[in-house]
Amino acid sequence: MKSRRKNIVTHVYRGFANENRVYLHGRVLKDKKIDYGVTSGWFQKVKNTYNRFESDEIPYAKVHVQWDELSWALVCDDEGYFTLDEFYQLNTPVSKGGWISLTVSLPDYPESGVFTGEVVIPDERTDLGVITDIDDTILSTGTLDAGWWEVMKNTFFRTHFQRTQVEGASDLLSALAGEGQSKVKRPVFYLSNSPWNLYNYLVAFLDQMNMPRGPVLLRDYGIHLLRRKPRALRHKAKSLSRIFSMYPQMKFILIGDAASGDVDYYLDMVRSQRNQVAGIYIRIRENGRKARRILAISDSEHETKVKAVNRLEEIIQDSREMGWIY
Repeated sequence: MKSRRKNIVTHVYRGFANENRVYLHGRVLKDKKIDYGVTSGWFQKVKNTYNRFESDEIPYAKVHVQWDELSWALVCDDEGYFTLDEFYQLNTPVSKGGWISLTVSLPDYPESGVFTGEVVIPDERTDLGVITDIDDTILSTGTLDAGWWEVMKNTFFRTHFQRTQVEGASDLLSALAGEGQSKVKRPVFYLSNSPWNLYNYLVAFLDQMNMPRGPVLLRDYGIHLLRRKPRALRHKAKSLSRIFSMYPQMKFILIGDAASGDVDYYLDMVRSQRNQVAGIYIRIRENGRKARRILAISDSEHETKVKAVNRLEEIIQDSREMGWIY
């Protein structure tokens, strides 16, 4: 039976594709109308935070995705998530080097309307892609430079307007992406262990800081996280493998920080796809506890460029020397 509820919303997360495969992820939820423009009021901030994390999903909802003459019928899981990961063939040439739009609708909730999904298709001439962690790599969170209380304040009691970038993050990513240049733009992927509940919040932050537009890949939070998985089956490892397999002819610059174990995920990609890793940069806290290990790895990795940095400006300087920044 068709429902006429209007308070159902589909969050369609930015996806990515190549000339014959498309990946798009999203979630169907009750719309709690969170105002991401609110900049003051302690109570409103707490309320927004509660609504972000206490999401009311619509389990097993039917989802219809349309792209030109192509269409797919999907079904959400018990948490309201749906995933489109399909090979395709269009009768008309695919426009590469930019973003395409797909429409997403809910057959059982027609009154909820039609939603738009965005998918980036890099130009086949693109020489490099960029994959960066978010927390304490480009967004100041506190896991690397401060304590747990600073992390709590940033996550739960500050709007995206009040958050700050790691110094130089926007300049670095814009330079690596080739923005403002006449050459082919490079794709930037944002990878984090933060929950999907923070997706709109993080995208608003990235847009506010004028960082390059790109897919933001987060993970589902739940009791399943209590079960320890081999590293290869964890969110970051699976996301990296998906990106690398989507663009087998592209090399990637990988950027992370010492607090979140990024170097281990990145080195796993070196072992499995060495030819696709152009370089690895790990932000460390000067004289920090984890810095010594990163520095030791940097010294031992001769075939692949692994460099520990205190400031993102060091990556800009090094990338210029490598010819990665135009």
